[in-house]
Amino acid sequence: MAAEKKIYLFGPLHDGKWTRSDLGQAKFLGVSGPGMEACLTLQARAKTGRNSTKLPIEKAVLDAVRLELDIQGATYELERARKRSRTDRPVVEKPSMSKEDALAMFEEEGSDEE
Repeated sequence: MAAEKKIYLFGPLHDGKWTRSDLGQAKFLGVSGPGMEACLTLQARAKTGRNSTKLPIEKAVLDAVRLELDIQGATYELERARKRSRTDRPVVEKPSMSKEDALAMFEEEGSDEE
């Protein structure tokens, strides 16, 4: 019986520019230092673009693109109608049995002591 051959994909051939494949699978263990710096730099650049004064411009560009491509964004009403909501379904109240009816059912069954 031949020994089972195991293949390990790690080492210099399998290392990316920003990651290390042989460092394990913890949260940020496989990401190299320069990779983390590049990620944080990109996050900082993305945050600078988010500004409340730029929102009207962003909305105008989005509306122009939607008009040009004939794309309609879902309104709140359309989205609400598309989703199935629990509040839209009627609530059916279960019929309840009176105490006398419940006791009568037990009496009708009889006893097993005969």
